[in-house]
Amino acid sequence: PDALPLLAAWRHGLGKAVVFTADARSRPGGPGGWDRAWAASPFYRRFWAGVLAWSLRDAERGRLQLSARAADGTVTL
Repeated sequence: PDALPLLAAWRHGLGKAVVFTADARSRPGGPGGWDRAWAASPFYRRFWAGVLAWSLRDAERGRLQLSARAADGTVTL
């Protein structure tokens, strides 16, 4: 059976933490798993933008740029 994705977020003192874990199965050139449809959907960007916006301190919002690069089976953010 497939494992369900898990998103956990919490505050501790003045800080915030977010953890996302999932059983992503898609591989370049290989069969697609549940994650391929999700990553291709418009919700994918909105999801990560929301996670980042929540986790940043108010003074830091608007100054973060994120880029992703996939190579050799790994993703670098």
